[in-house]
Amino acid sequence: MSCPDPRELRLYFNGDLTSDRFDEIEEHVKTCPHCQKLCEQWELSSNGFSFMRIDANAESEDFLKSLDDYIDKASEADNGELKLPPELISYQLGKKIGEGGMGDVFEAEQKYLKRKVAVKFIRRSKISPEALDRFQNEMEIIGRLSDPNIVTAYDAGEINGMPFLVMEYLEGETVQDLIQREGKISPKAALDIVIQAAKGLATAHSANIVHRDVKPGNLWIDKKGTVKILDLGLARFHNDQSENEEGISGTPDFMAPEQCVESSSIDARADIYALGCTLFYMITGELPFPSEKYPTTRSKLNAQLLAPLPRLKDVVPKLFSKYERQNWQNVLDVMTAKSPENRCQSVQEAIDLLVRLKNRHSSFPMIVAGYMFSILSLLLFPFFFAIIGMVLARINYKRGSRKHGILQFTLSVVCGMLGFILGTLFWADVFESEEYVPLYYKYFSNDQVPIESVQPINETSNNSSDSSSDQNGSRPKSVPVWKAVHLAKVYEAVEENNPNAMRELAWAYYQGDGVIKNYAKAFDLYQRAADVNDNVTGKQRQQEIDAAFGMANDGFAQAQRQLGDMYLSGKGVEQDSQKAYGWYLKAAKQGDDKAQFRVAEMLSSGEAGTKDLSKAVQWFLKSAEQGMAESQYALGVCYANGEGVEMNYTEAERWLLKAARQGDPRHQYQLAVLYLTHGEREKAFGWLEESAKKGYEPAKKRLSEIQNLPGIQINFNN
Repeated sequence: MSCPDPRELRLYFNGDLTSDRFDEIEEHVKTCPHCQKLCEQWELSSNGFSFMRIDANAESEDFLKSLDDYIDKASEADNGELKLPPELISYQLGKKIGEGGMGDVFEAEQKYLKRKVAVKFIRRSKISPEALDRFQNEMEIIGRLSDPNIVTAYDAGEINGMPFLVMEYLEGETVQDLIQREGKISPKAALDIVIQAAKGLATAHSANIVHRDVKPGNLWIDKKGTVKILDLGLARFHNDQSENEEGISGTPDFMAPEQCVESSSIDARADIYALGCTLFYMITGELPFPSEKYPTTRSKLNAQLLAPLPRLKDVVPKLFSKYERQNWQNVLDVMTAKSPENRCQSVQEAIDLLVRLKNRHSSFPMIVAGYMFSILSLLLFPFFFAIIGMVLARINYKRGSRKHGILQFTLSVVCGMLGFILGTLFWADVFESEEYVPLYYKYFSNDQVPIESVQPINETSNNSSDSSSDQNGSRPKSVPVWKAVHLAKVYEAVEENNPNAMRELAWAYYQGDGVIKNYAKAFDLYQRAADVNDNVTGKQRQQEIDAAFGMANDGFAQAQRQLGDMYLSGKGVEQDSQKAYGWYLKAAKQGDDKAQFRVAEMLSSGEAGTKDLSKAVQWFLKSAEQGMAESQYALGVCYANGEGVEMNYTEAERWLLKAARQGDPRHQYQLAVLYLTHGEREKAFGWLEESAKKGYEPAKKRLSEIQNLPGIQINFNN
C-alpha cells in the first residue's frame, strides 16, 4: 500500500476515519517510517491526546481494547489532558504520575468539587474475570476505612469491566525514595515512620484487611511528615510481578515465611513481619537478604523461610551503643520471628514494643540536665559539676541518646578544665586587686571614679579635679575592679615610657573608660607616644584617628589642629589642603597659636585656595602676640620685605628680636642680616656669633667672609 494522502493520514491520527479504512492505514503506518515521522510531529505539537478514537457505543471488546491502547498512548506522553468517556465525565485527567504492575496512575481533577485526585486504572489484561468482583468488594471495604495513615479512596468503578480507583492526591515521596536519596534513615525518624504505618495497619486489620505487600515503596511520606499506606488490599486480590504458579504474591525482600509458601491463608502477622523487615532496611540501608547474595526470587524465598535476619552488630556496628543495640535487636527479633506464633500476635503489640523502644531514649529533662551541669562546671565548682555532668552523659548514652551522651561527656571535661583555669585566674585577680586598687586611687587622684565592690571614693576627692578634666560635664558612675587594676598597671608602664601603654591610656582618657574623660591628657599622651615611637599597628593608628576626629568634633582645638596636620601631610587620611585649612581655621579661632601660624602660612603660600598676604599677616600677628617664635620670625620678615604690610624696619627689628631671643639660630641669623642691611654691624656681629656658636652654617660662612675684611676682628670665644 502506498502512503495515504496527508489529509487522510491526519484524519487517521485524529481518529476520524471509518473502522475499515482506519485499520488499513494503521497497518501501513506500522511499517512506514515516513508516515510514522509525520504522526510523531503531530503528536509532539498536540496539547491533548488524539491517539485513538474511543466509542462508548461500540462492542464491549472493541471498546476495552481502544481504552487499553488509549491509556498506553497517554502513559507515554509527558503532559496533556485525557478526555474521558462519558462514564468518567466528572473527572478531568491530566499527566501520568505513576505506574505499577497492574495499571497507571493519573493526576485528575474532580470537576464539580474542584478537588485534585489521583485516578488509577486497573487493566483488563492484568486481572481475571473472577478478580473483578473481588476487587469491587474490596473497594467497598476500603471506602469505609478512615484513618490518617491510610490513603483515602474517594470513588471506584469500572468501564465495561475495566476497574478504576479514585484516591486522594498525595505530594511527597515514598520511604523507598527517601532511602535511595539518603542511603538510610536515622533510627529516631525510622521509628516514627514505622509507628505511623503500624497504626494504619491496625485500622485495616480491624476491618479484616491484610495488606500483604508492606514495603518502603508502599509507605508514602507527605510534606507534613504524615505516613500513608498505599495499595491497601490490592495485593490480596490481585497478582503482581512476584506472583508464580503456586499462588504466591508479595515482594520477596519483605515477605513473611508463611507467605512464601501460600499467600491465601496468611493473616495480620505477615504484615508485622514485613514491617519489621522494612524497619531493618530503613536503619541499615541494607535489604535483609540482598540480591548480591540471593540473586534469584527462589533463593530469596528460601532465605525468608530458613535464614534469620542479619544481626545489627554485623551490619551497622557503630550505629548504636551496646545497650541500645540490644534493645533494637530484641524488637526486630520479635517482629521478624520465622514462626507466626513467636511473633507479635497483633499490630497493637508491635506498636507497644516500638513506642517503648522510642521512650527508652533519655527524656528531654535528663538531656537538658546533662548540658546544664556541663556548663555549670565552667562557672562554679568545676570538679563537682563536671563529675555530675559526666555521670549524666553516661546515663544518656546508655539510654540510647548516644550523640547527646558523647557531646555531654566531652563538654563536661572541657568545661571542667576551663572552669578550673578561670577560677584560678579569678582568685589570682582578687589577690592582685588588693595590691593595685590603692595604686589606682594614687595614680588617678584627679580622674578617679568609684570602683565596683570597693568602698567608693569620697566626694571631696571627686570634686578635687578641675573643670577641664571632664570634657562633657559627666563622669562614669563606676569602674570594675579588674579595670581599675589594669589601668594602674598601664600607668606604671607609661611611667616607663612604653608607647603602647601611652596610647592605651590616651584612649581610656578619650572615651572616659575607667577614668574621667580628659581630652587634654589624651592628646598629650598621644603626642608623647609619637615622640617615643611612631611605629604603630593598624588598630592603634585607627584608634588615634578616631580619637582625633571625636575630640575635634567636640571642639578640642589641639585635636582640630592635629587633623589639619594629618590632612596636610596625608598621614592616616587622604591628603587634602582644603580640609587641612578648615581644621586649622577652627583651632585658630579658638586661640591655638600653632593653628594660627598654620593658617597664616597657608594664606601666604596660596595653599588655602587663595593667596592673601594681608590676612596672613593678621594671623601671624595673633600667634606672635602669644609668644610663638615662628610667627614672630615670619612677621618680622613680612615687615622687612613689605609683604602684606608696608615695609617697616622698626617693626621688623622688634619681631625678629623677639624670635631671636627664644634661641633659634635661624631667627638669630635673620636678625643679623637685617642689621647688616641697615649698616648696624656691631649688632649684626653679635647675633651672627650667637647663631654660629649653635652650629648654624650660614652664620658661620657669613662670619668667615666678614673676618677677611680689613680692620674687622671677631672673637668666637665670647
